[in-house]
Amino acid sequence: MEDLWGRRRRLPDIQLPKYTIKTDNKSSDFNPLLYSTGKYSSENSKIINEYKKKLESIKSRKDYNIIKEEAEKNHVHITDNGGFIA
Repeated sequence: MEDLWGRRRRLPDIQLPKYTIKTDNKSSDFNPLLYSTGKYSSENSKIINEYKKKLESIKSRKDYNIIKEEAEKNHVHITDNGGFIA
């Protein structure tokens, strides 16, 4: 992105998704000999998709905090990237 004087601004965070969702649960496919950081099982992707759907329907910060607390109990970490994107 360039301004009127030709200066370039690097904005890598502008392409982040609104929320980043990660789980602590690794699948049994982890193989340390292959330098793998762990593959997520289909069960974990179902959990992540469930939280994505919940986050799409929130209307306030209070709703977000309720979903985030529920997710933390299930070892799912939700990060709001709105501040980086803005």
